Order: sequence, then C-alpha cells, then structure tokens
Amino acid sequence: MQRHYVPLLYLILAVTQSAISFKLSAKLNEDAVDLALLFEKFWSLKPHAFEKTTPINVCPFIDRCCSNEHRRAAMSTWIFAIFGEVDKRPTFDQVLNKCMNSTLAKDSIESCPSIETILLPDLTKHDQSDMKLFMYTISDYLLQLNQIFIPAINTCTDEEIHAYICLTNTTLVTQCVERILHGMYDMIGYESYDEFINEIRKNVLNLIVKLYTSTNGERQPK
Repeated sequence: MQRHYVPLLYLILAVTQSAISFKLSAKLNEDAVDLALLFEKFWSLKPHAFEKTTPINVCPFIDRCCSNEHRRAAMSTWIFAIFGEVDKRPTFDQVLNKCMNSTLAKDSIESCPSIETILLPDLTKHDQSDMKLFMYTISDYLLQLNQIFIPAINTCTDEEIHAYICLTNTTLVTQCVERILHGMYDMIGYESYDEFINEIRKNVLNLIVKLYTSTNGERQPK
C-alpha cells in the first residue's frame, strides 16, 4: 500500500509548488507595476531643462527621425553612449548619424529637432539652477535608486531602457522592473525581498514628495 502513496505525494508536491510559483509570480508582477509607476513619476518630475540636454534630448530624434530599419541601431548606440565604458563610449553625433543615414519621410524630417539644438543646447542660468536643485534633492536617495538602475543596465533590453529614460512605454518599464525584482528575490529570499520592496517604495515616495516641495508648488500632482 505504501508504494501507492508515492505518486500521490509527488502530485501533491507538484500542485503545491505550482501554487507557490503562481502566487510569487503574481506578487512580483504587482510589485513591478507599482514600482514602475513610482519610478516613472519620480523621473517625470525632473526639470524641463534636462530635456534640452543629452542624452534625453536625443529621445525625440530617435522616436521621430529614425526609420524602423535604423531605430534599433541608433537606440543601442545611444544607450552605449550613456552607460558604456567611458573611454569606449560613442559620441551623441554618432547616434544621430545612425538616423541621418536612413531614408526619412518628408514630414518626419520637418518634425525632427535640429542636430545643433541637440549637440549645443541653449541652457539658461535658470535651467542650470533647476538641474542643480534636482540633483541635490535626489542625492540622498541615490543608493536606493541605484538598486534598480544598476541592475537595469544588464537586465533590461534597449527598448525597455529607452522606454524609461524617454518615458514612452510603461508596459516595457514594468517588464524591466519585474525581471530585476525576480533576480532580487532569487538572490535574497522572501523575507529580505519583502523588506527591500517596502523600503524602496517608501524611499521613492518620500523622494517624490520632496521633489514636489522643492519646486514650491510649480508642479502639481497628476
């Protein structure tokens, strides 16, 4: 009789593991959706001046001025220009050339920002002051932010990184964050993971509040 229990035990074990795996997957997805929205909110609060400077001012150029054929190459070069080894990084004009060599529709050409505007941004003293204030405000939170940002470089696709920096696609950002969280869970286990999620959520929320406060009410929550 005992041997008849063995298949049943295996079946129960398999069902239990499947249920645990499903529950974990649902939690990771829920956490990823939440964190992706928080990180997007934080990044959306950067001063407009950042959108005048590289690498962010290259976003509309890639999105509007690259043909489908050349967009992926331009995006990959752009990301390497941001995160690659310092002495091996391409220049941003090399990124632009990936698109300029492509065949563009007339209306696309007319909607493209000029290369001079991208490479030689016109920053005012007020712009520079806003950027310094933003960097000062986030300086106390860099350690927590980098717990997501640093793994993203090696974990996320070019499309996903572009989606976050350029704030173009929340679904892609969520996919990126979910893979990072999965790796974090595998590395530190449930209890430490739960503490990590609660801590980083609290810190990003606090940072968002500080950014609202630092702008003296100029930006209103959406």
